[in-house]
Amino acid sequence: MRERFSLFFDWTLNLLTVALLAYISIFLLRPHAGLSAARNRPSGPEVGQAVQISSVVWSKSRHTLVLALSTKCHFCADSAGFYRELMKMQRPGDWQAVAVLPQPVGEAAAYMRTKG
Repeated sequence: MRERFSLFFDWTLNLLTVALLAYISIFLLRPHAGLSAARNRPSGPEVGQAVQISSVVWSKSRHTLVLALSTKCHFCADSAGFYRELMKMQRPGDWQAVAVLPQPVGEAAAYMRTKG
């Protein structure tokens, strides 16, 4: 009986050691895999940093909703119906919405027209 327990304990310890080594190796290699993607990402404003958007009159309303969209983002396109309904609830002077896209103005304006 003691030998069976010892054998079971040895196998369990070996399996736990392999699992721990796999876990450690994944977390040691993972940060290096994401470095190239992080370097290629465009830099943007920091959280809390003021952003200048030309032609936006911030004092026009008490609140301004800034929508960060992209013509290449399927989540943005999928949410277009929600944004349309949201804009229907807008009351003048209460709040305003501003859409900001990284694409050129003509391309962004055409995209916004197609989405209504």
